[in-house]
Amino acid sequence: MRKLAAVLCIDVAGYSKLMGRDEAGTLSRVKATFAAFDPALARYHGRIVKLMGDGALIEFASAVDAAVCAIALQGVASATDPALRFRMGLNLGDVIVDDGDLFGEGVNIAARLQALAQPGGIVLSETVREHVAGKLNVALEDLGTISLKNIERPIRAFAIQGEAPAQTSASRERIGICVLPFANIGGDPEQDYFSAGVTEDIIIDLSKLSSLTVVSRATSFSIKAQSARAIAQQLNVAYVLEGNVRKAGERIRLSAQLIDGANETTVWAERFDRDIKDVLVLQADLAKSVVEALRLRLLPSERQALERTGPTDPEAYKLFLLAREYNISGSERHLP
Repeated sequence: MRKLAAVLCIDVAGYSKLMGRDEAGTLSRVKATFAAFDPALARYHGRIVKLMGDGALIEFASAVDAAVCAIALQGVASATDPALRFRMGLNLGDVIVDDGDLFGEGVNIAARLQALAQPGGIVLSETVREHVAGKLNVALEDLGTISLKNIERPIRAFAIQGEAPAQTSASRERIGICVLPFANIGGDPEQDYFSAGVTEDIIIDLSKLSSLTVVSRATSFSIKAQSARAIAQQLNVAYVLEGNVRKAGERIRLSAQLIDGANETTVWAERFDRDIKDVLVLQADLAKSVVEALRLRLLPSERQALERTGPTDPEAYKLFLLAREYNISGSERHLP
C-alpha cells in the first residue's frame, strides 16, 4: 500500500566513536534519551516505525507536526544528555507500507537529509518547507539544490537555523489527557455522586503532574457520547481515560482504560478491587498506572504527591463527596 507521509530520520552524531569508548554506557544513554522522546512523540502523533541502534525512523501524518516535533526532540535530547548530539532529516513524500514498515524514495530522501544535518541540527526537504511556511517561528537556511546518493532528481534542502533550547521542567513537553466521567454501574442511581467524586479525584491527582495537561472537570463532564478520536480532536489532547465504578457495600471495583486519541487503540487497561476504606489509595494507584503507561518522568515532589497510605473513613469520604457535589450542582438530591 502506498500513502503520503512525513518521515523523520534521526541518528546520533559520532555514535561509532562513542561506542568505541564505552559500549555499555553509550547504549544505556541512547536508550534513556529515546525513552525521554515518548511524550513529545505522543503529543505530535509520531509513530516510531523502527529503532536502529543509534537511530530511528518516525512517521507523521502532518508535516507541521513532524517539524515541530523534530524541534522538540532536539530540545529534549539537549536536556536529557547534552553530550549526545542528534542529526535529523525530514521529508514529505510517497512511501510504501509493508507490515508496519516504510519503504521507498520518501524514506530514502529523509535518510540522506539526515546525513547532511549538523550535530544538533535538522534538515528539511522543499516539500516540507512548503507545508510549514508561515507555521513555524524559526529561520530556515536555504542549502540549495543538492544531489543525493541513489536519488535520481536533485533535492532542494533547508536547515533550521539555531539549536533548540534545552527544556526545563517548566517548559518540557506536556501530554494532553481528558478523563471522562466514570460510569456508575452499581445499579443504584443514588450512587452517581460517588462515581462523579472518584472521577474528580482522579482529575485532581493527574493535574498535579507537570508532564500532563488535564482537561477540566467542567469540560470533561459536559462532553456528549462520542468516539475517543472525536474527543481528542475536539479538545486537542493525545489520550482519553474512561472507566466505570461499582460500589457494593464495603467494596469498590473500578475499571479503567487509557485510549490513544489518534488511533483509538487501548494503551493500558486495569481493574482495581478494594475495600471502600482504601479508595484514595486506589485512586493514587490508578494515577501511577497512567504515569507508567505513558512513561512519564516525575519530579520527586510529584512522586511523593501520589504516595497515599493508610485507610480512609468511608463515612467521612461519603460526606465529603456529597458536600462537593452539592457545591458544584446545588442539588440536594443525595444529601442525607
